[in-house]
Amino acid sequence: MTYSSYTVRHSRGPRYRVNDARLNSAADFVRCVFGEQAATAVAFCALDARLEGDAEEFSFWTAVFKKLTTIN
Repeated sequence: MTYSSYTVRHSRGPRYRVNDARLNSAADFVRCVFGEQAATAVAFCALDARLEGDAEEFSFWTAVFKKLTTIN
């Protein structure tokens, strides 16, 4: 599952620019796809990025994870 493949064609600039609108969009997308397991799915995306050595993608997915697990 890659959220980036869903959004890369719809944005310009850095591949994983982290801002609130993009994080909210990613969090909503992952919640729709995975429901209650959204945080787990995002954690695996972050782990995969970390193991591949992609710091930019890792940073994006950890920010999405924090968005999903933060109590408002």
